[in-house]
Amino acid sequence: MDTNKIAALRKVLYDDLFVGVPATEDFGDRLALVGMICYLTNALRKKNPELTHYDVIKLCTKELWVDGDQLIALSLLCEWFSTDCKKFPDFDLKPVEMAHKVTELISQLCPF
Repeated sequence: MDTNKIAALRKVLYDDLFVGVPATEDFGDRLALVGMICYLTNALRKKNPELTHYDVIKLCTKELWVDGDQLIALSLLCEWFSTDCKKFPDFDLKPVEMAHKVTELISQLCPF
């Protein structure tokens, strides 16, 4: 891949869409947030196969003001990480606790 193509992709993905998703120094928090969103989406898809990562994120952030484009970017990260995965970590949390933790992490990491 040539450097011009890499630079163009970087601009679209990082500069225009991700805008520093998420803005935390703790790599573990970043991975945990994505992992919990993926876990919840996978679990809820058993009842509603059409559910998306974005839907789950919106449910967890309904009481927060968060830029919609940043939530879309986060949902795309989750989608990419979870593609073809069948098992997700539960972080020793029940789904309700996990949803609260997702809300907490997003509120601490926003704006992304």
